[in-house]
Amino acid sequence: MRKLLTLLAFWGMAMGAMGQRDGFWVMGNNFYPNVDFAIDFRSGTPDTVAIQKNMQTFLNFAQICDTNGAVLFYTDGRFIANAKGDSMKNGVMVQSTMGNNNAIFQGALILPYSYKTSNYHVFYETVNYVGNCNGGSDVEPFGIYHITIDMDKDNGYGEVIDSQHSKVIEDTIIAGKLSACKHANGKDWWVITHQSLNNTWVKLLMKDDTLFEKSYQAIGYIPDCGWDFNGQSVFNTDGKYFAVSGVDPNNKVFLLNFDRCNGDLSIAKIIQFPLPFNASQGVSFSPNSKYLYIGTYGSNLWQYDILQDTLRLVGHVDNSRWDNMYLQQLAPDGKIYICPSNSFKFLHVISYPNMEGLACGFDSAGFVLPSYNLTIPTFPNFNLGKLVGSPCDTLTVLNETAPATKEKEIKVFPNPAAEYVTVDYGFTDWSKGDVDLEITNGLGQAMHKQQLPRYSGFQKIEVSDLTSGVYVVNIKRKGQVVGAAKFGKNP
Repeated sequence: MRKLLTLLAFWGMAMGAMGQRDGFWVMGNNFYPNVDFAIDFRSGTPDTVAIQKNMQTFLNFAQICDTNGAVLFYTDGRFIANAKGDSMKNGVMVQSTMGNNNAIFQGALILPYSYKTSNYHVFYETVNYVGNCNGGSDVEPFGIYHITIDMDKDNGYGEVIDSQHSKVIEDTIIAGKLSACKHANGKDWWVITHQSLNNTWVKLLMKDDTLFEKSYQAIGYIPDCGWDFNGQSVFNTDGKYFAVSGVDPNNKVFLLNFDRCNGDLSIAKIIQFPLPFNASQGVSFSPNSKYLYIGTYGSNLWQYDILQDTLRLVGHVDNSRWDNMYLQQLAPDGKIYICPSNSFKFLHVISYPNMEGLACGFDSAGFVLPSYNLTIPTFPNFNLGKLVGSPCDTLTVLNETAPATKEKEIKVFPNPAAEYVTVDYGFTDWSKGDVDLEITNGLGQAMHKQQLPRYSGFQKIEVSDLTSGVYVVNIKRKGQVVGAAKFGKNP
């Protein structure tokens, strides 16, 4: 079912999973006459909704929601749009002579401030054509800019408060693949990119909401001439692994270990694909971090088992449509959605990414869209907490008196229910371990049990077969209840 709503309507909505900064995905393209739309995950089941916006959606697209999943703003690397779909005040971004900052994947990144909750970081690349080693030209960024947005400005619709856009990285870097991961203290952020045509990583540490440190590390791959425009980079859910694809024409994907304390990278595995030509494109990790999914230009989907060092072919699409496996994103519902590399009215879906082999449930064109779409928003793990027991989980930080996250605040809606309930457990402290969900009746008998996908925020559960009465939803870790709520069941 599709609903007609505006982004402004989402501004004041308080329903949905707490902490779901990725709970609402703005979508679209700029090639065809298009109905602007989004995917709303907040009910527990994704649904497409028509929206109003003035920005064409091309390859580069970043967005962020508030903790209730309501859209705050988004950008294509050229300007920033607010929740009304209009240009944000002072929101025009620095452009090259090409003027096409929107033409690269993962070329912009939005992060919340750690201490001032109304402020947000925006990082973006400005691109230009440069000569390459083949005598042609490549799209290469000449650095990364940073701006701050204050959502308390302009009556709550936000304003860019920097008088000048700060150039925080001035190196020639690879196109796109901007990624971020929470520091081990659970508050600050690492931002990572890579220099062009050498093996040097560039890392920014945003500490106490300011640029604390810029560091360099030479390790791993050298982006191949003409290839670093492709692919994707991504951290796994707990920030232990970092994967990058599309930088090597010789069928390789690079899997690295990441130290959230000091930002150090080390090679975990260079994944070699079988011939013939099968260049890697989008990548994503399963919620349990056991598997790395890799889409290829040859329209195959591979599952790499990190522990077993095994590569399995788990999906294929019809390459005659040119719907190669491109950008991938783990969604709040625990599924992985894959955007084709051209405009189509669907996304591919991995329904059970924690399962081995074909049991992962790859569904080609499995999520139907109301109009053509060319990209997919990519998000860091906003809910990642501190690394308990690490040397830096007690770093001195600002605002030590800020209220602690309450793990027991869960919600169940609608209440009473007839067919389905949505359980909101967005305050779960995943740093303490995985959790299970259990529904019991008035006699304490378990009527439903399931393990919850790591770092997810809600589940929609069918209860139509339950008899009328009062039921208890328990969130458990190692058998101990860490959150509970009641709901009534109607006939």
